Formats: sequence, structure tokens, C-alpha cells
Amino acid sequence: MTAPKYTPQISLGNIIQVVVLLLALSGGWFVMQTSVQNNTGVLKDHETRLRDLERTTNTQGADFRAIKETLSEVKAQQFEMNRLLRQIVQQQGR
Repeated sequence: MTAPKYTPQISLGNIIQVVVLLLALSGGWFVMQTSVQNNTGVLKDHETRLRDLERTTNTQGADFRAIKETLSEVKAQQFEMNRLLRQIVQQQGR
């Protein structure tokens, strides 16, 4: 049996393999770039939604503070009314 012999020649099989490898790499690169662009669009959409939610939260916070202030005023008026009613009842009881 003889030892295998190496001949440094480029054959059609070598060329086909290199072409297929380059096509696979370029296809993978294209798919990756498309995914990155899609993800960028999704991230921009999420950022827009987040900003809208922040604005809504700020508005709701201001509304909540206004409601809280109004409720405090109503409680104060109720306290004053109760005091006046007690005075009236005490005066009628005399």
C-alpha cells in the first residue's frame, strides 16, 4: 500500500465548497441584519409606549393630588358642619 499523495491543486469541488460557504455566510449576515433592523423598530415602538405611559402616570399623579386635596377640603367642611350641628343641638336642648 502506498502513502496518500498531496497535490496542491484547486479543483471544481474546492471552488463549489468555497462558493457555498460564501453564500451561507452572506445569507446569515442578511438574516442577522434584518433581525437587527426589526428589533430596532420594536425597541423604538416600546420606547414610544414607555414615554406615553410616563406622561399618563404624571397626569394621573397630578389628578390624584387634586382629588386628595379636594377630599381634605370636604373633610374639613364636614368637621365644621358637625361642630355647628352640635352647637345647634346644644342650644335647642337648653
